[in-house]
Amino acid sequence: MNRRASLRGGAVLLILVLGFVAGVYTDQAFPEWVPYFGHRSVSGVDLSELQQAVRLIQADYVDGNLDTKKLSHSSVQGLVSGLGDPFSAYFDPEQYKRLQASYQGRYSGIGIYLSFTTGYPVISGTVPGSPAAAAGLTRVMLPARNRRDFDEIPQGARDKLEFIWLDRVDDAIAEALEESRPAAVAAK
Repeated sequence: MNRRASLRGGAVLLILVLGFVAGVYTDQAFPEWVPYFGHRSVSGVDLSELQQAVRLIQADYVDGNLDTKKLSHSSVQGLVSGLGDPFSAYFDPEQYKRLQASYQGRYSGIGIYLSFTTGYPVISGTVPGSPAAAAGLTRVMLPARNRRDFDEIPQGARDKLEFIWLDRVDDAIAEALEESRPAAVAAK
């Protein structure tokens, strides 16, 4: 009797396993023919269409090298843009990292520090490792009338930069094009 019961139990277990494998195969091979019963709505949003579209794409897309991360990010991007709200945006993880870095002041742009203590922007230094520092920005040309504000430029910037005081715009062009200047023109 025990042998008969164990054979029946084994047969039932084998049928259940075969049924499960056949169901998984059918779901993957013929997703358009298998209804998706397990969907549920979250806050009134019906996700069954999205899930069915993803299953169809995975099953029938021509290119076997489907980038699922890109597909996921594009789906979320589409959902957010479908809101029609100009103040809502989706950032993929790489975009979000860049955004966070810009909030933390890690982005240097051209790499200059600006001081606004005088009511107008004044270059007060270069950011280490920035394009301006790599280019060797060491000279700053300023209008001679701003010499009175020289003390408001941080001392560290004054030590690192050479300030050239100009009376006219033409002087700036001549100064920029001149390779060797007399030392008397520059005032530190």
